[in-house]
Amino acid sequence: MEEFLNPQQKEASLHKDGPLFIVAGAGSGKTKTLTTRLMELLRTGVPSSRILAITFTNKAADEMRDRIVRRSEFEDRREMFEDQESRIEGQNTEHRSSIIKPFIGTFHSFGAKILRYEAQRLGRTHNYVIFDDDDSKKITRKIALKFPMLKEKWGAAKLLWEFSKYKSELKYPSRNGDDEQNELVTAFSVYENTLKDNNAFDFDDLIEKVVRLFKTEPEILNKYQERYQYIL
Repeated sequence: MEEFLNPQQKEASLHKDGPLFIVAGAGSGKTKTLTTRLMELLRTGVPSSRILAITFTNKAADEMRDRIVRRSEFEDRREMFEDQESRIEGQNTEHRSSIIKPFIGTFHSFGAKILRYEAQRLGRTHNYVIFDDDDSKKITRKIALKFPMLKEKWGAAKLLWEFSKYKSELKYPSRNGDDEQNELVTAFSVYENTLKDNNAFDFDDLIEKVVRLFKTEPEILNKYQERYQYIL
């Protein structure tokens, strides 16, 4: 057991089966508690590949990973290590260590991992590229030139923001007889097709496309539900 856990943190870290919800503010030891719980699961014999640990930032993921790697009891368990993507920005970033087999990363990096396996269902290959904001802005500027009404009223930046909102809300635009709305639907379709033609996903896709896959492809959802028995 990791030292210096308060009673609430200790209780949470020892919890094994069934849902557990913890409310904790900034600086209250969430990462330490989560890391300790992950190590407790490994100690009790839970297969490492059955564990999924999701964080909001790469910094938190790196901290969790490093804390586990530093524990002497795990140093000789090399079967727990495998090559995975730890980041989605800077894909050539050197791994400070191999990534521990329980997936530890951000929501977006986990989405990127799933899309590597399922990309063909979305018209891409496993070696797709991720368009950053600058890439998305460039193609949106080109698209805006094809739609004078949208370019004059909205501009490329607002148009891209609208595309992002569609994906964040999981609501694609639909035609309603209004000229501007119809142009917007067509522009969004051009944007999506451009991504596909470039074997690319944008940053929003790393969550939105995965959610859509889970909603429309039950066998894919079931596959990952079966694989990950402990989600932290």
